[in-house]
Amino acid sequence: MMGPRGIEDLFWKVQINRDILDLVFHMCIGLLKS
Repeated sequence: MMGPRGIEDLFWKVQINRDILDLVFHMCIGLLKS
């Protein structure tokens, strides 16, 4: 069982990963369109 701290860290990691995936996704779209 994780404490509130562990859950908070998990949310941070998920949020950062989502931002990176979004960035990569938009870069790929840009390359395909050009």
